Amino acid sequence: MTRKNDSDDMESNGPRSESSSAPNERQTDGSFSIEGISVTAASTDRPGAYEYEDLKRGSDTSTLLTHAVFWPIYLLVAFPIQYLIRILLWGFWRKRHVWHVPTRLQILFREATENLHKLRFLLNPDRRAVYLRASRVYTPAQVFPHIAGTKPIPEDPSSKRQRKSGRWDRLRKQVYERDEYTCVNCGAEGGPNGSTELHADHVLPSSRDGSDTSRNLRTLCRECHEARHARNFD
Repeated sequence: MTRKNDSDDMESNGPRSESSSAPNERQTDGSFSIEGISVTAASTDRPGAYEYEDLKRGSDTSTLLTHAVFWPIYLLVAFPIQYLIRILLWGFWRKRHVWHVPTRLQILFREATENLHKLRFLLNPDRRAVYLRASRVYTPAQVFPHIAGTKPIPEDPSSKRQRKSGRWDRLRKQVYERDEYTCVNCGAEGGPNGSTELHADHVLPSSRDGSDTSRNLRTLCRECHEARHARNFD
């Protein structure tokens, strides 16, 4: 079965509409883009295997040197200033008329506790890159054009989540089969191959009109999915 037939057959099970602002552009070599994120055919004989730009990590010498210089400066100087300004603006200046101080402090404490729980994403190098790009942290990938990877497209928090159609379970299983029940980010195996909980992740989130098609879906393990959205799932 060819890569094209694999994709066309899977997409017939869901809506074909894509984001009107930047539709997928499929090239002759099997690559295409989703809202600026390039998706290229992986260097494997497995049909439907793709590499996603927002999941890549650079390993060349210039990239490693950039990270070695950037992170100490950012974590010791820029990040504390950034977080302090955010706390002041969010909790004590702009919304002084909304909540009294104890309530604001309680909310800040809960948020800090949740952020500490998210630190587990930093233990896995592949997961770490995805989490940092989706968080409030500024990363080298967002500052320097020579660094591999891009900031993932965030969800639209103002959009209401749409209930999945009856075809969703079938489409999700087909995506898992295409990716051989393996997380395309960290390589964890689930389904018949392992015990990892697998999720079907929208490259372009459904809250931003991302379609339920094979080209817009990929297999991620639960923790990579959480890291990709920088939040803990209930």
